[in-house]
Amino acid sequence: MKCRKISLLLAVSAAILIFIQIYQMLFFERYLRTLPGVTSDTSFAPPHTHDAKQQKETLPTVNVLYALSGNHTGLLSELEVALKSLLMNLPMQSNLHVHIMADKYGYNGLDEIFQRTEIQTWKTRKPVTIRTYNVQPNVEKWQREVIMALEPLGISTAHTFGTFFRLFFHDVIGADDDIEQVLYMDPDVVLMSNIESLFTGPTDPNILFQWGESQCAGFLLLNVRKQNQILSLAKGIDFGKLIKTPLIKGPPHDQFILKAINLTYPEKVGFIPREWDISIADGIWRDKKVFVEKHPEIGMIHFNGGWESKNAPFFQNHPFIVEDVHKKTTGLANYYVNMPWTWAKYFAKNQIDTGEEGYALQVNHGYYEKGGDDNDGNNNITTNSF
Repeated sequence: MKCRKISLLLAVSAAILIFIQIYQMLFFERYLRTLPGVTSDTSFAPPHTHDAKQQKETLPTVNVLYALSGNHTGLLSELEVALKSLLMNLPMQSNLHVHIMADKYGYNGLDEIFQRTEIQTWKTRKPVTIRTYNVQPNVEKWQREVIMALEPLGISTAHTFGTFFRLFFHDVIGADDDIEQVLYMDPDVVLMSNIESLFTGPTDPNILFQWGESQCAGFLLLNVRKQNQILSLAKGIDFGKLIKTPLIKGPPHDQFILKAINLTYPEKVGFIPREWDISIADGIWRDKKVFVEKHPEIGMIHFNGGWESKNAPFFQNHPFIVEDVHKKTTGLANYYVNMPWTWAKYFAKNQIDTGEEGYALQVNHGYYEKGGDDNDGNNNITTNSF
Protein backbone atom coordinates (compact mmCIF):
# COMPACT_ATOMS: atom_id res chain seq x y z
CA MET A 1 0.00 0.00 0.00
CA LYS A 2 2.79 2.33 0.97
CA CYS A 3 4.61 1.61 -2.31
CA ARG A 4 1.50 2.45 -4.32
CA LYS A 5 1.20 5.81 -2.56
CA ILE A 6 4.84 6.60 -3.31
CA SER A 7 4.41 5.63 -6.98
CA LEU A 8 1.30 7.76 -7.25
CA LEU A 9 3.09 10.69 -5.63
CA LEU A 10 6.02 10.39 -8.06
CA ALA A 11 3.66 10.23 -11.07
CA VAL A 12 1.82 13.35 -9.91
CA SER A 13 5.12 15.15 -9.33
CA ALA A 14 6.35 14.21 -12.80
CA ALA A 15 3.12 15.43 -14.35
CA ILE A 16 3.42 18.75 -12.51
CA LEU A 17 7.02 19.17 -13.70
CA ILE A 18 6.00 18.44 -17.30
CA PHE A 19 3.14 20.96 -17.02
CA ILE A 20 5.53 23.61 -15.68
CA GLN A 21 8.00 23.00 -18.50
CA ILE A 22 5.29 23.24 -21.16
CA TYR A 23 3.98 26.46 -19.60
CA GLN A 24 7.49 27.94 -19.54
CA MET A 25 8.05 27.08 -23.19
CA LEU A 26 4.73 28.62 -24.25
CA PHE A 27 5.37 31.73 -22.18
CA PHE A 28 8.90 32.07 -23.59
CA GLU A 29 7.63 31.70 -27.17
CA ARG A 30 4.95 34.33 -26.57
CA TYR A 31 7.63 36.63 -25.17
CA LEU A 32 9.88 36.10 -28.20
CA ARG A 33 7.05 37.07 -30.53
CA THR A 34 7.00 40.51 -28.93
CA LEU A 35 10.63 41.09 -29.89
CA PRO A 36 11.40 43.06 -33.09
CA GLY A 37 12.41 40.90 -36.04
CA VAL A 38 10.83 37.68 -34.69
CA THR A 39 7.71 36.32 -36.39
CA SER A 40 5.34 33.52 -35.41
CA ASP A 41 6.82 31.05 -37.88
CA THR A 42 10.48 31.71 -37.03
CA SER A 43 10.26 32.15 -33.26
CA PHE A 44 13.42 30.27 -32.48
CA ALA A 45 15.40 31.26 -35.59
CA PRO A 46 18.04 34.02 -35.54
CA PRO A 47 16.23 37.31 -36.27
CA HIS A 48 16.39 38.64 -39.87
CA THR A 49 18.51 35.74 -41.14
CA HIS A 50 16.52 35.38 -44.37
CA ASP A 51 16.00 39.11 -44.87
CA ALA A 52 19.72 39.82 -44.50
CA LYS A 53 20.57 37.20 -47.11
CA GLN A 54 18.04 38.66 -49.52
CA GLN A 55 19.43 42.14 -48.96
CA LYS A 56 22.95 41.01 -49.84
CA GLU A 57 21.76 39.40 -53.05
CA THR A 58 19.96 42.53 -54.25
CA LEU A 59 22.91 44.93 -54.12
CA PRO A 60 23.79 46.27 -57.59
CA THR A 61 26.43 44.55 -59.68
CA VAL A 62 29.80 46.26 -59.70
CA ASN A 63 31.03 46.92 -63.26
CA VAL A 64 34.70 47.62 -64.00
CA LEU A 65 36.23 48.63 -67.33
CA TYR A 66 39.76 48.35 -68.72
CA ALA A 67 40.96 49.37 -72.18
CA LEU A 68 43.91 48.07 -74.21
CA SER A 69 45.54 49.32 -77.39
CA GLY A 70 48.51 47.29 -78.58
CA ASN A 71 50.11 44.19 -77.13
CA HIS A 72 53.33 45.49 -75.65
CA THR A 73 54.46 43.23 -72.83
CA GLY A 74 54.69 46.17 -70.44
CA LEU A 75 51.05 47.10 -70.99
CA LEU A 76 49.84 43.51 -70.67
CA SER A 77 51.94 43.03 -67.53
CA GLU A 78 50.30 46.08 -65.97
CA LEU A 79 46.84 44.77 -66.79
CA GLU A 80 47.73 41.46 -65.18
CA VAL A 81 48.71 43.16 -61.92
CA ALA A 82 45.64 45.41 -62.03
CA LEU A 83 43.34 42.43 -62.55
CA LYS A 84 45.00 40.50 -59.75
CA SER A 85 44.57 43.42 -57.33
CA LEU A 86 40.89 43.63 -58.32
CA LEU A 87 40.23 39.91 -57.85
CA MET A 88 41.95 39.96 -54.46
CA ASN A 89 39.74 42.86 -53.37
CA LEU A 90 36.41 41.50 -54.55
CA PRO A 91 33.15 43.19 -53.52
CA MET A 92 31.75 41.63 -50.37
CA GLN A 93 28.05 41.77 -51.28
CA SER A 94 27.91 42.48 -55.03
CA ASN A 95 28.52 40.50 -58.17
CA LEU A 96 31.41 41.71 -60.31
CA HIS A 97 31.51 42.16 -64.08
CA VAL A 98 34.89 43.03 -65.60
CA HIS A 99 34.86 44.47 -69.12
CA ILE A 100 38.01 44.71 -71.26
CA MET A 101 37.84 46.73 -74.50
CA ALA A 102 40.80 46.09 -76.81
CA ASP A 103 41.94 46.61 -80.37
CA LYS A 104 42.93 43.50 -82.30
CA TYR A 105 46.46 43.49 -80.90
CA GLY A 106 45.49 43.87 -77.27
CA TYR A 107 42.64 41.42 -77.74
CA ASN A 108 44.99 38.71 -79.02
CA GLY A 109 47.35 39.39 -76.12
CA LEU A 110 44.62 38.50 -73.64
CA ASP A 111 44.62 34.86 -74.78
CA GLU A 112 48.01 34.18 -73.25
CA ILE A 113 47.08 35.86 -69.96
CA PHE A 114 43.90 33.83 -69.52
CA GLN A 115 45.60 30.55 -70.42
CA ARG A 116 48.72 31.04 -68.31
CA THR A 117 46.97 32.32 -65.18
CA GLU A 118 44.21 29.67 -65.42
CA ILE A 119 41.87 32.34 -64.13
CA GLN A 120 38.89 30.38 -65.41
CA THR A 121 39.53 27.77 -62.67
CA TRP A 122 38.93 30.24 -59.85
CA LYS A 123 36.12 29.98 -57.31
CA THR A 124 34.88 33.22 -55.71
CA ARG A 125 32.47 34.19 -52.92
CA LYS A 126 30.21 36.12 -55.33
CA PRO A 127 29.75 35.64 -59.10
CA VAL A 128 32.52 37.16 -61.23
CA THR A 129 32.38 37.48 -65.02
CA ILE A 130 35.12 38.77 -67.33
CA ARG A 131 34.06 39.90 -70.80
CA THR A 132 36.41 40.95 -73.59
CA TYR A 133 35.43 43.16 -76.51
CA ASN A 134 37.37 43.23 -79.79
CA VAL A 135 36.55 46.81 -80.81
CA GLN A 136 38.87 46.98 -83.83
CA PRO A 137 35.97 47.38 -86.32
CA ASN A 138 34.84 50.50 -84.45
CA VAL A 139 38.16 52.33 -84.26
CA GLU A 140 37.97 54.33 -87.50
CA LYS A 141 34.41 55.46 -86.77
CA TRP A 142 35.33 56.47 -83.23
CA GLN A 143 38.38 58.36 -84.47
CA ARG A 144 36.19 60.46 -86.74
CA GLU A 145 33.84 61.24 -83.88
CA VAL A 146 36.70 62.35 -81.62
CA ILE A 147 38.28 64.48 -84.35
CA MET A 148 34.95 66.24 -84.88
CA ALA A 149 34.60 66.87 -81.14
CA LEU A 150 38.14 68.26 -80.81
CA GLU A 151 38.12 70.54 -83.85
CA PRO A 152 40.31 72.37 -84.68
CA LEU A 153 42.93 70.64 -82.50
CA GLY A 154 43.00 67.08 -83.80
CA ILE A 155 43.98 64.04 -81.71
CA SER A 156 47.12 63.97 -79.57
CA THR A 157 49.71 61.36 -80.53
CA ALA A 158 51.10 61.29 -76.99
CA HIS A 159 48.91 58.24 -76.34
CA THR A 160 47.41 55.51 -78.48
CA PHE A 161 43.80 55.91 -79.53
CA GLY A 162 42.95 53.32 -76.90
CA THR A 163 42.84 56.18 -74.40
CA PHE A 164 39.49 57.14 -75.96
CA PHE A 165 37.94 53.67 -75.77
CA ARG A 166 36.46 54.40 -72.35
CA LEU A 167 34.23 57.08 -73.91
CA PHE A 168 32.55 54.47 -76.13
CA PHE A 169 31.73 51.72 -73.65
CA HIS A 170 28.01 52.30 -74.24
CA ASP A 171 28.55 51.34 -77.91
CA VAL A 172 29.69 47.80 -77.19
CA ILE A 173 27.57 46.50 -74.33
CA GLY A 174 24.70 44.22 -75.26
CA ALA A 175 21.15 45.44 -75.76
CA ASP A 176 20.06 43.39 -72.72
CA ASP A 177 22.74 44.84 -70.42
CA ASP A 178 21.31 47.25 -67.89
CA ILE A 179 24.45 48.97 -66.63
CA GLU A 180 24.04 52.23 -64.78
CA GLN A 181 27.64 52.91 -63.79
CA VAL A 182 31.02 51.52 -64.76
CA LEU A 183 34.34 52.24 -63.09
CA TYR A 184 37.09 52.77 -65.65
CA MET A 185 40.66 52.12 -64.44
CA ASP A 186 43.93 52.45 -66.31
CA PRO A 187 45.99 49.23 -66.31
CA ASP A 188 48.59 50.94 -64.10
CA VAL A 189 46.08 51.40 -61.26
CA VAL A 190 46.58 49.03 -58.34
CA LEU A 191 43.70 48.56 -55.92
CA MET A 192 44.49 48.54 -52.22
CA SER A 193 40.88 48.02 -51.09
CA ASN A 194 37.62 46.76 -52.54
CA ILE A 195 35.67 49.26 -54.67
CA GLU A 196 32.16 48.34 -53.54
CA SER A 197 31.68 51.56 -51.56
CA LEU A 198 31.94 53.59 -54.77
CA PHE A 199 28.74 51.95 -56.03
CA THR A 200 26.59 51.88 -52.89
CA GLY A 201 25.92 55.58 -52.38
CA PRO A 202 23.10 57.62 -53.94
CA THR A 203 23.80 58.79 -57.48
CA ASP A 204 22.65 61.87 -59.38
CA PRO A 205 21.29 60.66 -62.74
CA ASN A 206 22.30 63.98 -64.33
CA ILE A 207 26.01 63.51 -63.56
CA LEU A 208 27.95 62.31 -66.61
CA PHE A 209 31.04 61.13 -64.74
CA GLN A 210 32.80 61.32 -61.40
CA TRP A 211 36.52 61.64 -60.80
CA GLY A 212 39.00 62.88 -58.22
CA GLU A 213 39.86 66.48 -57.43
CA SER A 214 43.10 65.97 -59.38
CA GLN A 215 40.98 65.41 -62.51
CA CYS A 216 42.80 62.29 -63.64
CA ALA A 217 40.93 60.22 -66.24
CA GLY A 218 42.73 57.04 -65.17
CA PHE A 219 40.15 56.37 -62.44
CA LEU A 220 36.71 57.39 -63.63
CA LEU A 221 33.16 56.48 -62.61
CA LEU A 222 31.04 56.80 -65.76
CA ASN A 223 27.27 57.16 -66.03
CA VAL A 224 26.75 54.66 -68.86
CA ARG A 225 23.19 55.80 -69.57
CA LYS A 226 24.38 59.36 -70.24
CA GLN A 227 27.79 58.48 -71.70
CA ASN A 228 26.91 59.52 -75.24
CA GLN A 229 26.44 63.09 -74.01
CA ILE A 230 30.17 63.55 -73.33
CA LEU A 231 31.21 63.90 -76.97
CA SER A 232 27.95 65.65 -77.84
CA LEU A 233 28.71 68.39 -75.32
CA ALA A 234 32.37 68.47 -76.38
CA LYS A 235 31.33 69.34 -79.94
CA GLY A 236 29.84 72.57 -78.63
CA ILE A 237 33.04 73.69 -76.87
CA ASP A 238 35.41 76.08 -78.64
CA PHE A 239 38.63 74.13 -78.02
CA GLY A 240 40.63 76.49 -80.23
CA LYS A 241 39.80 79.32 -77.87
CA LEU A 242 39.94 77.28 -74.69
CA ILE A 243 43.47 75.95 -75.26
CA LYS A 244 44.82 79.51 -75.45
CA THR A 245 43.72 80.21 -71.90
CA PRO A 246 45.44 79.05 -68.68
CA LEU A 247 42.22 77.31 -67.64
CA ILE A 248 43.06 74.01 -69.30
CA LYS A 249 46.36 72.45 -70.26
CA GLY A 250 47.63 69.23 -71.74
CA PRO A 251 47.55 67.45 -75.09
CA PRO A 252 44.12 66.91 -76.70
CA HIS A 253 43.26 63.41 -75.51
CA ASP A 254 40.35 62.02 -73.51
CA GLN A 255 41.39 63.68 -70.24
CA PHE A 256 41.55 67.01 -72.09
CA ILE A 257 37.93 66.53 -73.20
CA LEU A 258 36.79 65.62 -69.69
CA LYS A 259 38.55 68.64 -68.20
CA ALA A 260 36.81 70.85 -70.74
CA ILE A 261 33.44 69.33 -69.77
CA ASN A 262 34.29 69.84 -66.09
CA LEU A 263 35.12 73.50 -66.76
CA THR A 264 32.20 74.27 -69.07
CA TYR A 265 29.48 72.13 -67.46
CA PRO A 266 30.51 71.73 -63.79
CA GLU A 267 26.96 70.74 -62.79
CA LYS A 268 27.37 67.56 -64.86
CA VAL A 269 30.51 66.35 -63.07
CA GLY A 270 30.82 64.73 -59.65
CA PHE A 271 33.77 63.85 -57.44
CA ILE A 272 34.84 60.67 -55.72
CA PRO A 273 36.38 60.54 -52.21
CA ARG A 274 40.01 61.52 -51.77
CA GLU A 275 40.99 57.94 -50.89
CA TRP A 276 40.33 57.02 -54.53
CA ASP A 277 42.42 59.83 -56.01
CA ILE A 278 46.01 58.80 -55.31
CA SER A 279 48.01 59.51 -58.45
CA ILE A 280 51.80 59.73 -58.76
CA ALA A 281 51.47 62.44 -61.42
CA ASP A 282 49.50 64.58 -58.99
CA GLY A 283 52.65 65.39 -57.02
CA ILE A 284 52.21 62.97 -54.13
CA TRP A 285 56.00 62.50 -54.32
CA ARG A 286 56.16 65.70 -52.26
CA ASP A 287 54.57 63.76 -49.40
CA LYS A 288 57.04 60.89 -49.39
CA LYS A 289 58.25 61.52 -45.82
CA VAL A 290 54.75 62.10 -44.45
CA PHE A 291 52.76 60.00 -46.90
CA VAL A 292 50.65 58.12 -44.35
CA GLU A 293 49.95 61.31 -42.41
CA LYS A 294 48.74 62.99 -45.61
CA HIS A 295 46.89 59.87 -46.79
CA PRO A 296 45.69 57.97 -43.70
CA GLU A 297 43.22 56.01 -45.86
CA ILE A 298 43.89 54.77 -49.36
CA GLY A 299 41.85 52.79 -51.89
CA MET A 300 44.11 52.78 -54.94
CA ILE A 301 47.44 53.93 -56.38
CA HIS A 302 47.76 55.22 -59.94
CA PHE A 303 51.35 54.92 -61.13
CA ASN A 304 50.91 56.84 -64.41
CA GLY A 305 52.89 54.44 -66.55
CA GLY A 306 56.48 53.32 -66.63
CA TRP A 307 59.26 55.49 -65.31
CA GLU A 308 62.08 55.36 -67.85
CA SER A 309 60.03 54.18 -70.82
CA LYS A 310 56.35 54.52 -71.71
CA ASN A 311 56.49 50.88 -72.84
CA ALA A 312 57.83 49.58 -69.52
CA PRO A 313 55.44 48.39 -66.81
CA PHE A 314 55.08 50.76 -63.86
CA PHE A 315 56.76 48.33 -61.48
CA GLN A 316 60.00 48.15 -63.48
CA ASN A 317 62.49 50.53 -61.83
CA HIS A 318 59.76 52.95 -60.78
CA PRO A 319 61.13 54.94 -57.80
CA PHE A 320 57.76 54.81 -56.05
CA ILE A 321 58.14 51.04 -56.05
CA VAL A 322 61.85 50.39 -55.54
CA GLU A 323 63.17 53.27 -53.42
CA ASP A 324 63.45 52.57 -49.70
CA VAL A 325 61.51 55.68 -48.73
CA HIS A 326 58.46 54.37 -50.63
CA LYS A 327 58.60 50.67 -49.78
CA LYS A 328 56.19 51.01 -46.84
CA THR A 329 53.67 53.11 -48.77
CA THR A 330 53.27 53.07 -52.56
CA GLY A 331 55.85 50.28 -52.75
CA LEU A 332 53.30 47.97 -51.14
CA ALA A 333 51.80 47.62 -54.61
CA ASN A 334 54.59 45.11 -55.13
CA TYR A 335 52.46 42.72 -53.06
CA TYR A 336 50.24 42.27 -56.13
CA VAL A 337 53.15 42.38 -58.57
CA ASN A 338 54.92 39.48 -56.84
CA MET A 339 51.91 37.45 -55.69
CA PRO A 340 51.83 34.14 -57.65
CA TRP A 341 48.51 33.56 -59.40
CA THR A 342 48.04 30.24 -57.62
CA TRP A 343 48.37 32.00 -54.26
CA ALA A 344 45.91 34.68 -55.36
CA LYS A 345 43.50 31.93 -56.38
CA TYR A 346 43.76 30.32 -52.95
CA PHE A 347 43.24 33.71 -51.29
CA ALA A 348 39.99 34.24 -53.24
CA LYS A 349 38.78 30.71 -52.45
CA ASN A 350 39.26 31.32 -48.73
CA GLN A 351 36.94 34.33 -48.89
CA ILE A 352 34.01 32.02 -49.63
CA ASP A 353 31.58 31.73 -46.70
CA THR A 354 31.90 28.57 -44.64
CA GLY A 355 29.61 25.87 -45.96
CA GLU A 356 29.17 27.57 -49.33
CA GLU A 357 30.58 26.22 -52.61
CA GLY A 358 31.35 29.57 -54.18
CA TYR A 359 30.99 30.50 -57.86
CA ALA A 360 33.12 29.50 -60.85
CA LEU A 361 34.70 32.58 -62.43
CA GLN A 362 33.38 33.04 -65.99
CA VAL A 363 35.62 34.28 -68.82
CA ASN A 364 33.72 35.25 -71.98
CA HIS A 365 36.55 36.00 -74.39
CA GLY A 366 35.07 37.44 -77.56
CA TYR A 367 31.83 38.74 -76.10
CA TYR A 368 31.57 41.48 -78.73
CA GLU A 369 32.76 41.05 -82.29
CA LYS A 370 30.92 43.55 -84.47
CA GLY A 371 31.06 47.26 -85.05
CA GLY A 372 32.01 49.87 -87.61
CA ASP A 373 29.76 52.10 -89.67
CA ASP A 374 27.31 49.29 -90.42
CA ASN A 375 26.60 48.66 -86.76
CA ASP A 376 22.83 48.68 -86.41
CA GLY A 377 22.91 48.50 -82.63
CA ASN A 378 22.30 44.75 -82.59
CA ASN A 379 25.79 43.70 -81.60
CA ASN A 380 26.95 40.21 -82.44
CA ILE A 381 27.25 38.66 -79.01
CA THR A 382 29.15 35.43 -78.59
CA THR A 383 30.15 33.51 -75.52
CA ASN A 384 33.49 31.81 -76.01
CA SER A 385 34.12 30.74 -72.45
CA PHE A 386 37.37 29.12 -71.43
